[in-house]
Amino acid sequence: MPGFRSSAERAARDGWSSQIEAVYADPRHAQLEGLNDYRRRIQFELGWRGDRGRSFDRTVRDSTVIFTTHGLVQNWFHPGGTRYWLHPRFGEWLHARNDLDHRTERLFRGQIQYETQLSWVLHDECSMADLLTIQPRETVDWVHKLIASVPNFKTLGMVARLEAFESYRKDGRTVSFDEILGIVEAHYTDRDLITINPDVEPFGVNNSPNGPYVRIGGQQYYARIRDWWTRNSYRLTVTTTERKIRMALEFIRRRQLERIDAHPKYGPALREWRAQIDTVGVTAKPDVPPTWRITDLPVASYLPRDRMTVQIYLDDRARAYRKDKPDREWVRHIHEEIMAYDPAAIIISNKADEYGITPNKAKGLNDYIGRKIYYVMMFPSPDQYRDLLVENAVFGTGNCVKLYLLDEFDQIVGRTLGFRYRPGSEVIVIMPTRLWRQIGLTLLTESNYDAQVITDCPW
Repeated sequence: MPGFRSSAERAARDGWSSQIEAVYADPRHAQLEGLNDYRRRIQFELGWRGDRGRSFDRTVRDSTVIFTTHGLVQNWFHPGGTRYWLHPRFGEWLHARNDLDHRTERLFRGQIQYETQLSWVLHDECSMADLLTIQPRETVDWVHKLIASVPNFKTLGMVARLEAFESYRKDGRTVSFDEILGIVEAHYTDRDLITINPDVEPFGVNNSPNGPYVRIGGQQYYARIRDWWTRNSYRLTVTTTERKIRMALEFIRRRQLERIDAHPKYGPALREWRAQIDTVGVTAKPDVPPTWRITDLPVASYLPRDRMTVQIYLDDRARAYRKDKPDREWVRHIHEEIMAYDPAAIIISNKADEYGITPNKAKGLNDYIGRKIYYVMMFPSPDQYRDLLVENAVFGTGNCVKLYLLDEFDQIVGRTLGFRYRPGSEVIVIMPTRLWRQIGLTLLTESNYDAQVITDCPW
């Protein structure tokens, strides 16, 4: 429902496992009527008819397309929450659970899960946060100590967990309750601990021992590949234009296959099947756990080159503001000059201000078709560089920084070029000379677009 926001901590403070359950526990709750009206409309569109949804039209359900958030569809396997709330018998299930009527609760749960099972999920614009969870060692160690201090913490209800958290947090640590739950869900172990090593993929210039890219060396983070795709039972298709996401999925697929090969049941069956293919031809594949299958659709290679040309202008003011050098020109001066030249200019910048938006906000937008874009590209922040080094360690590679910059370049240029090209489409990329020296060859040889350096200022 628009305007309704869930919070595990807020619900637990009211004595409930979720915010939805807290609302339905109070018949006079201000949002109850609005939630129910919204819920009934959704139920009708999904095929539930009649009193309490006892008439269920499966032909409607089987042909319905639902648009929702990444987080909701990733957590669809969890009992309760939005999935159960959508079902007409949510209230009956909730009463049975709260009354400890386990037999009735199981019956309603089975019906709800069956009638809300998703068939096929199309997960668009997959990000690294969808595949990987990263937390500082200090935070994870603190949570692990909290868990160890409370008997049977992992089996406690939400209210009891909150009470334990409030009692333990007296040391002043600023970790939120929702962060605690995320770390518990991640199941970090010692094998997930990573030490940052900038030597794996050095970046930047004049990197002194106290430089922002070098001094993060030695910091430790826990990082673990997520598993929501194995815990859900729907068919899943993930789409991405990013090389870094494709690399991560290839790594996950290899690890899935290695685990299947090493499994005492699935491994021998799979090896026997492969041997039969070699000797007798195609046979029925054995029943093994699902794995990722990766397909390339190189659309850019089929488009005319005049739709793929992007201009690059080198300007060393494409840099952050420094307090110790207040008179030095920086990226804001570029923004101001562009707006003075073209008040209607579209600026996408790593240091967005009132004149533009960030690349992350521009990602996936169709608003700039047929328009001229100024894209200010800068060095990654130290925090971004740190996370990319963590990704290098997780996926056993040494090029995540390069892939990140290449993907961002193609994403932003693709807002108006490529298959979005229309008359008037144009992109001018502004970056510092030092950044061009580090990634220029990559952009010239690996980008989907035809990068051309210009020397005359384009504004």
